[in-house]
Amino acid sequence: MPDRISRRVPSERQKKAAFFRQLASFAAAKVAVLFIHSVSTPHALAAPDSAGPTLLSPTELTRMVEDAVTPLLRGIEDRVTFAIAAPSVLENRPACTAAQVDVPPGQRLWGQIMVTLRCFAPDPWTVYVPVYVRRFGTYLVTTRPLRHRETVTARDVRPVEGELTTLPEDVVRATSEAVGKELRVSVAPGQPLRSSWLVAPLVVRNGQNVTVIQHGKGFRVETEGRAMNSAAQGEAVRVMLPNRQVIEGSATADGAVVVE
Repeated sequence: MPDRISRRVPSERQKKAAFFRQLASFAAAKVAVLFIHSVSTPHALAAPDSAGPTLLSPTELTRMVEDAVTPLLRGIEDRVTFAIAAPSVLENRPACTAAQVDVPPGQRLWGQIMVTLRCFAPDPWTVYVPVYVRRFGTYLVTTRPLRHRETVTARDVRPVEGELTTLPEDVVRATSEAVGKELRVSVAPGQPLRSSWLVAPLVVRNGQNVTVIQHGKGFRVETEGRAMNSAAQGEAVRVMLPNRQVIEGSATADGAVVVE
């Protein structure tokens, strides 16, 4: 009997072994819980960042301005370059996530133009961006001193290549625009020629006797009269006829007046 009872009671060594097995099982379960938590946490934290709006940098705002100006310059025959005249206006601006660029219509694409940059979010603001447009091409300069009322010939001008931006807007670009016209002013040699200095030569002068031509369907009548004003080819002329009637017509290249 005593031998059978002693076999059923655990020894001290068996108790210690059972205790360490329970401790190991508990530790393993705890590590598994920690591992699962550490794997799942980063995804939960990353989600809010991916949903936020993107801020527009000064570089991106600059590119928006450039993209708005570029199409406007494509139809210009001259060689054209442009740059933002004051890049600092796009720096240190309030945060912006949505913006729009407008180029006000009617601006001369020559020299400095103004571009409007509007931010809509998160807080609205507006800034005016100066853009400097440079144009390069051919224009005419005089080859010798030219006097007032002198008629320009092909030898009096020559074409040169250069920047047009700093020149008057009415600078003459082609020889055909100058030859045969009279000067309103005297011009020094080497000066860019301006169209506002040129007038078509007079073909009729005030007080001059002129031939008046009247024609219509199936008839043509010529008579004489006296011009009451000076005129270049194609300009209007008032003429007094011998019976003192005053009519109006257009001056022709040979000095006659045509009445339609």
